[in-house]
This record gives sequence, structure tokens and C-alpha cells, in this order.
Amino acid sequence: MDTSSLMLALQLQQQDLNLWELSKKGKQREGEVTDSDLAFEACRHELELMTAQISDQVMALSVARAVESDGQLIREAQLAEEQAAKDHEYAVRLSKDPNATTRSGAEKGKKVQRVDDDDENDLIDVLRSMNLGGFDYSMSDQPESSSWASSRKPPQTRECIACNDRFPPLALSQTPCSHDYCRECLVGLVRSSLQDETLFPPRCCGQNIPIKKSRWFSPELVGQFQAKKLEFETPDRTYCSVPSCSTFVPPAFISGDSATCPKCSRRTCIHYEREGTTELGTTVVVVTDARNAAMSFLTISSSAPSAMSWLAGDVDITVFETAVV
Repeated sequence: MDTSSLMLALQLQQQDLNLWELSKKGKQREGEVTDSDLAFEACRHELELMTAQISDQVMALSVARAVESDGQLIREAQLAEEQAAKDHEYAVRLSKDPNATTRSGAEKGKKVQRVDDDDENDLIDVLRSMNLGGFDYSMSDQPESSSWASSRKPPQTRECIACNDRFPPLALSQTPCSHDYCRECLVGLVRSSLQDETLFPPRCCGQNIPIKKSRWFSPELVGQFQAKKLEFETPDRTYCSVPSCSTFVPPAFISGDSATCPKCSRRTCIHYEREGTTELGTTVVVVTDARNAAMSFLTISSSAPSAMSWLAGDVDITVFETAVV
């Protein structure tokens, strides 16, 4: 049953209820409430609720269709309003300072615009999805007839390429290769790529999956992705020499031969990846176990040579005299 026919049926039922209410006036004692009165009020409430629900759905579909057909025109009008506001702000600033420029305001506007665009795209997806399938007019706590149920179109669903479960279109994210992922599988794919460099960046059918702030990815996950992207794209990586930390040190935290850990603030020599010291003349003994691929550090104060090494079985021991770092 289409929306117009359904609204007409509801209006006819409401008219019948109004006529029944007029016909029963004066036929019972004042203040008396019968079972038929209770049934009448319950029926009226259900009709009003369903009418309001359908009216809201019609309005939402109208907005969704407007976004679908006139989205570009709406966006252009919005950009024109934003530009007019920026021009007015610049004119006010210019009247106070003849040397004022629009650079800072423009840069700020670009950042805000990028955030607004992401949020707007999510909203457009939500509105567009409302135009994909039928609307369930049945009441959650009331049974429906078989003829009513058969008249309703089944909701549209699509399959997640990873788990093979079916979801409404709104609950799926489409990758550049046109495959659909549910939120759980998509987030799991990203997290796996953060743990295994061979899986980074996350991709499907050989095409990279864009990772940006949206309803699919939390700001924390996007931040972790950007951090790993910086780490995996750095050719000669330096890690914190503290075994309990071992955090990647970005190039921005390296000055000369010393790298400062952004997590624990300890300093590491970038040549030997050992902990730095400020005491001149301190000797660091680096012990490398070739069998277990393990490295340990022993700091002592002595007048040992600046560098000497000897081999004892499979254990290679090298002594370095530190400089001020």
C-alpha cells in the first residue's frame, strides 16, 4: 500500500471514530467509563501515532530526495554564504588595519570546511539511505495481519565481503573497489594493519582504503593510523632504547645523534640505539646475543678504550665510550 492510500485509510478510520463518539453522547451516566470507551481511546491513540509517524517519514523522504537532486545547488549556495561572511570579516579587519591579509582566515576556513565536508557527507549518506527501501509502518507492540505484512516491501540489505552477513545499506561502508564492509570488519581490518606492516595500509583488491575521521573510524583510530603511517614510511627508523618502551621516535624528535622518546622522554643514540648519557667518560657495554637476537646494555664508569670488541662463542661484546648527548 502506497503512502497516499495509507493516509486516506487512516483519515477514514478517524472520521468513523469521531462519528461513533458523537453517537454515544448522553447514553451513559456522567463520569462512567466503559470497556468500549477504553477501546475507543486506545484506537484513537494508535491512529494518531501512526499518522504522525507516516507524516514524519514523508517529510524525511522529501528532504532526502532534495539532497539527492539538489545537493550540488545547496552546497554552492552554502559556499556563497560562507564567502560573503569571510568578505565581510575581512572588510572589517581591513578598516582597522590597512595591512591586514586574509591568509590566516582562509587557512582556518579550509580546516573548518574539511571537517564540515566530512560531517556533511555522512549526513547525506544517512538521508540518501532513507530513500532506498520501504518503511515499516507496523507498530512494534501490535500484531499485524498477513495481508498487511505481504503488502510491505522487504528491507534492502547487502552482504559484507568479509563476514558474509547481510546488513542495511547504511550499516555498510563501500571501498574504492566497490566491496562492502560492515563496521566491525572494517575496523578490524584497520587494526590488523597497525599490527602487521605487511598489511599496511589497509586495502581491498589492491586498492588502499581511505582512513579519515568519519562515522566509521573514531578519532583515536585515525590518530593511531597516522602515527603508524609516519613510522612505516620512515626509511631509517629509530626506536627508544628502553626495553620496556621501545616506542618509535619520529624524525622530528631527533637532533644530531640524539633521539628523544615522545613517550618516556628518554634519549637514545641513533647510531647504536642505546640510551644516551650526559656524563662524559661513561662507558656503555653493548652485548649482542646472535643466537637469541637479543641485546642488553651495561653502563660502567672506566677509562676503557673508545671502541673495542671481542667474540666469545656466539656472543659479540662491544664497548663504546659515550660522548655528551
